[in-house]
Amino acid sequence: MVYSYGTKENIEITSHQLKKGTNYIWIKIHSNILENNRDVYLCAIYIPPSNSPYYAEEVFEELQKEISFYQSLGSVLICGNLNARTGREPDFINYEGNKHIFKCTLLYQTYINTQRQSYDNTVNKTGKQVLQMCKGLGLYIVNGRVRGDSLGRLTQCSVLGSSVVDYAITDIEPQYINAFTVSPLQPFSDHSQITLFLKKSLSATVNPNPEPRLFPLPRRYKWTEESTATYTAALESAQTHNMLDTFLNTQYQPERENINLATRHLNTIFIHLAKESKLKISQTKKIQHETKRALV
Repeated sequence: MVYSYGTKENIEITSHQLKKGTNYIWIKIHSNILENNRDVYLCAIYIPPSNSPYYAEEVFEELQKEISFYQSLGSVLICGNLNARTGREPDFINYEGNKHIFKCTLLYQTYINTQRQSYDNTVNKTGKQVLQMCKGLGLYIVNGRVRGDSLGRLTQCSVLGSSVVDYAITDIEPQYINAFTVSPLQPFSDHSQITLFLKKSLSATVNPNPEPRLFPLPRRYKWTEESTATYTAALESAQTHNMLDTFLNTQYQPERENINLATRHLNTIFIHLAKESKLKISQTKKIQHETKRALV
């Protein structure tokens, strides 16, 4: 996940989607908000394990072609679960002591001079492909190299083992990166959230007085000892069954308008159940729920 600034409206006007595939999406982050004054082309990607039936052998060939294209336009940032274990193997070509290889003058050779650290010492097939991609395209792995994750923390922990498989890989010069962090595991996932903090341009401005947006707070109901019985009866009523059947048989397309419509329909069912159960709306600090608003 990439750190930005300001409100949702600010993010929408400073970035936009370029390309979307089955397991990836390319987004352009405009240079006017970044200190390095270059557009950043972010690829959020998931690569299945190499032994998965969903893994495609050509995934790295296609990814490298797209990276090469966007590198001609600006900086590139790859973020996501690559199911690649790279250990502590170098992600750059070491020319020291080798007189038989023509020394390339890629920019990253001049500023990636710290050994990458990692709690994961294993290297798998996909990890080797990631390392080769970095060497060929002048990219470097951020994990285990910058402030916030200098030790290369594990990003995936489960009963099957622990590993580093979630990465930020880029050609952005490190002085334009504030930090990179790996968050603690949450109950609903065996992967940690990774966050990359990019330096904001000093000339970037945010509207100091944005138009406030008001949203109704969710209703809160009082639950009593009798509520379980009345709610169960309302749930088993013919009218509720008809409403549920209608909802379940409706095909909602994966678009914003249809997702919002599905949410409204589902909320209608919950509100119907609350009314049939004669649940009372709770009041907080003498403020009527209908007039309370959340300011964001």
